[in-house]
Amino acid sequence: MGKVVKIIIQGVTSQKAQKELDDITRCRNDILYFAKKCMILTTEGLKPFEPYPWQARLLKKLTMTLNSRDLVMAARQTGKTTVVAIFFLWYAMFHNDKNLWIFSRKEIAAKEIMQKIREMYANLPKHLRFELKHNSKSWIEFRENHSRIGCSALSDKWIHGRSLDYIWIDEAAFCHEGGMDTKFIACTFPVFSTTNTGMILTSTPHGTANEFYQLWLKSPGNGFRRTKVTWGDIPGRDEDWKKKMIRDNGQLFFDQEFDCKILRSKF
Repeated sequence: MGKVVKIIIQGVTSQKAQKELDDITRCRNDILYFAKKCMILTTEGLKPFEPYPWQARLLKKLTMTLNSRDLVMAARQTGKTTVVAIFFLWYAMFHNDKNLWIFSRKEIAAKEIMQKIREMYANLPKHLRFELKHNSKSWIEFRENHSRIGCSALSDKWIHGRSLDYIWIDEAAFCHEGGMDTKFIACTFPVFSTTNTGMILTSTPHGTANEFYQLWLKSPGNGFRRTKVTWGDIPGRDEDWKKKMIRDNGQLFFDQEFDCKILRSKF
């Protein structure tokens, strides 16, 4: 982190420089402190991120064991994408020479996540906006530590010959069209099983005919840790909310989309 700090403190008083340096150090050492400096778009506009209890637990879990293998099965509208996006931004900012990549079933979906990360970075306090060497819809790279975050559609062909430190597959249970999830895993897992590549697969359940389900079924024996987030983990969702969701969408839909019950039916 030394190079980054030298750049940041140029041209400011020593007192201010020390204060900013202390803040950078605290962000590096405490991801929850950093997370609360990230601004997210809410119905009331941009606001500092205030993690739900499950999000705080996941952030601590990811940082206590870096480059782990994690499965996050989460109900709709629980903030799973936001919390992993914050982790990816933190990891890239405070670790040198790292290559992180976001995959989704469609390129547009991957770029939407990339945009969320770029917006979080752009709205950080000035002393935390480390200089970028590259900034586009598909990837960003920090000039001083040479770490980057990129994105693309899931593809077994894309991965050949690339060295990645962290992989995130978003909505992994929905990437089974054409067997792409199976092809990707068959291509990557033999290589990454012998490296220190971290993996995060996030998804709402989507039946049993996908690799996300198979990995979940075999965990933790396959080296993946589980995190399960249902409707009850979100503050403000009570029995009245549950009854309304069931009334509006049906019991089966609720069971899979909000209670994370893996059903053979698909919606």
